[in-house]
This record gives sequence, structure tokens and C-alpha cells, in this order.
Amino acid sequence: MATTYGFEFIRNTAMVDANPRSYTLKTGESFKRGDLVTVDANGNITKANDTTKDNVVGVMATSISSAKAGEKGPVYDELGNIYRVSYTGADVTANTVGIGLKNSRLVDTAVVDGPLAVHAIDTNKKTMDVSIVKRLFN
Repeated sequence: MATTYGFEFIRNTAMVDANPRSYTLKTGESFKRGDLVTVDANGNITKANDTTKDNVVGVMATSISSAKAGEKGPVYDELGNIYRVSYTGADVTANTVGIGLKNSRLVDTAVVDGPLAVHAIDTNKKTMDVSIVKRLFN
């Protein structure tokens, strides 16, 4: 099984450059490059998890250890971005919409009503190319 390092930026369907934008991070939270992120009740970036169904902002573009108050971090957030990520669970077909998460770095195909759409899948490597369809900002 091939393992990705979380969500890896592959391309943008509109050929837009991968230029991450800065967002304020949740104080004290650590992030790894490739974490799928959303916002907390205070409007700060936090890691997505297995209960995240929508309001995804994007993917962390760098690793940050224990964010300080007011610290900003870069997030890939362009509409049309495609990311490669490892998955667990049964194989699914391309064009499946509503795939969910095991955690901020791994897709679980058993989780339904999730924020992701599958564009391509490699069942031998257990990786898939996905886009974010339930985004906070469009």
C-alpha cells in the first residue's frame, strides 16, 4: 500500500497556480503539511476530523508546531484543487461524492455525507485523487 503524507496537492482543474492563502490558526494546535482543515467556533483554522461533513477551508501547505496566539498559516484553498490522499475502507469508483474522513490526513470510504468527491482511484496503492465539494468559501 502506498502512503501519502496527508492531502497532497496534485493540480487545479482550471490550471490555477497553487498559491496558499494565510489564515489565523487555532492557538496551541499543531498542523502537518497535508492536513485537511476547517474552522472552529472562533473562526480559526483547526484540523478536520471524522465528524467533519462540510465547511472545509482547504489543506495546510506547511507544518506548524503549536500555533501561537494570532499566528497565521498557509492553506491551499483554491476552488478546483485536486489532492491525492490515502484511504481506508472498501474501494469506490471515480465520481463518488460525499466521501468522509478517518482523520485530517486519511479518507475513510465507509464515512458517508463527507466533504470530498473522488476523481480517480488507485486500488493497488490505496490512494485516490479528491476535491473538496463542501467548502466554507466558494
